[in-house]
Amino acid sequence: MERIHIDNGGLPAEAADLSRTVKKALGNLKNRGLAGNPSTGWWSIEQGDDAEDLSTRVPADLVGQEDANQDTQEYRIESVRGVGDEAVYVYYYSAYKEAALAAGNDRWLCKIGRTDWLPRIRVSEQATGMPEQPVIGLVFKTDESRILESVVQGVLTLRGQWSKDSPGTEWFVTSPDDVLGVIKLLVPELNTEKSKGV
Repeated sequence: MERIHIDNGGLPAEAADLSRTVKKALGNLKNRGLAGNPSTGWWSIEQGDDAEDLSTRVPADLVGQEDANQDTQEYRIESVRGVGDEAVYVYYYSAYKEAALAAGNDRWLCKIGRTDWLPRIRVSEQATGMPEQPVIGLVFKTDESRILESVVQGVLTLRGQWSKDSPGTEWFVTSPDDVLGVIKLLVPELNTEKSKGV
């Protein structure tokens, strides 16, 4: 979204949380009757009597299905690796990890996904209404997130780690270290780097 803004003559964003700023601005415009939200992700912004109609699609990573005024929570990120504008991420709930470790297991239920935007925003869209905040165990930055996500999920599925009893297809009995191990098989230069925490 910011790239589109800059490409059309806008200045780079200075806000720490661009998604939150956009959500709040759209919500304020809607409350003042200057914007409409006819369907999920679509916004119509009033331009005045002489201006042409400006209807725009706001990416789901920015607004999603939540109300435009909803605050985006901050989630702890344990490790960030790689380079790129997209990301593959692994998140989990501490209760799953604690139960697995107490039972002597080093793998627990984790969600593996991808985003073209900020992983915190994507996770916040998925974790609404849960009794605890998720922990983002790994963010791997890449320019090929769709391919990397698909291959990592495929490897874990072949290993029998896909959780068939979980909703959706992105939950696996794994860990951030386990997923990073799979990524290291695909990106060998990672074997010489150190992990950095955030």
